[in-house]
Amino acid sequence: MISLRQNMDKLARDEKRFRVALQCYLATLGNVAACAVEVSPDITGSLRVALRSLIRDVSEDPESEILEHCRDAAASLLADYQVKAAACQSRKEEDLRAMLSSMAEAVGTLAGHGDRQSAKVKQFAVRLHLVSKGNDLAKIREDIAKQVAELRDFGTSMAPENCEPLKEMQTRLNEFQERLEQAEQRASTDALTGLVNRGEGESRLKRQISDREPLSVLMIDLNGFKQINDRWGHPCGDQVLRSFAGLLANNVRALDMVCRWGGDEFLVVLRCTGPIAQQRAGELRARLTSQHKVGPPGRTVDVVVGASVGVAESREGESWEDLIARADADLYSNKSRKGGLESVKFGASAPVAVSL
Repeated sequence: MISLRQNMDKLARDEKRFRVALQCYLATLGNVAACAVEVSPDITGSLRVALRSLIRDVSEDPESEILEHCRDAAASLLADYQVKAAACQSRKEEDLRAMLSSMAEAVGTLAGHGDRQSAKVKQFAVRLHLVSKGNDLAKIREDIAKQVAELRDFGTSMAPENCEPLKEMQTRLNEFQERLEQAEQRASTDALTGLVNRGEGESRLKRQISDREPLSVLMIDLNGFKQINDRWGHPCGDQVLRSFAGLLANNVRALDMVCRWGGDEFLVVLRCTGPIAQQRAGELRARLTSQHKVGPPGRTVDVVVGASVGVAESREGESWEDLIARADADLYSNKSRKGGLESVKFGASAPVAVSL
């Protein structure tokens, strides 16, 4: 009898230790998601969405198989994040070097053309040096754009004898402006879908909230998207995301903003009240359930994917983060209520393995 009690006490202690360890594990995953360096809205956003998905999976079913899957998936996600973050940082540095090099060449064309002009050129050089010390690439691009405008104004005031240097400077500045616009485009666009990326989406949402006009958001999530990646691989998943993004963009108004929020989540910002947004959400749910062809040419698979939608109307004095959190909560409430997590259907060719 004593032995039985001791065993039961030990089981109770082990159960308590497991629950505490599980909470610590989930909290650690949450902290990794929250503290991930914002190297790029797309890269960091996708990591956070994927980690939140793992946290939900473990919270709902903390069995050994789920925990082992979560361990392997988290390791894979973080390794992928490390590679993509390093590549992203390298691209940013290359963009910056190209901008500064182009600017320096443009400024250099004016050197040696009169003392007053040389002094002015030196001022631009000093400012350019200060700009290059910055860590915020967006701020650097903004500051350099201002320098370009000032250089152009300076060029128009120069004496006629400097016509050739001016022409050369104008050519260089035009080249630089084109590079700057391309860099800005890359910085605000999701590379996979071509939609607005999360960073740009957050900025636009903040600005629209500050306008204090009626505003609602739709948080949209593909149902059962993990099944596609697990069964056919990530290249097929990417094809579905591109196809879905195009479908979504074609079913909203020009004045609406469509943003890839991360992973298989999308955000739509509507200039309307909550009831109208609810109506629009219902229409979108029907239109977004569609068939997508995935796989290499000649070996495609038909995949029917639906979407769940969460709706929230902006409240007076509410932060954009709280607005998104309410839409996100509504989204997962709808998923749980309607069993959206299983809403993926494969075509007749689905049983045939696809090698990508």
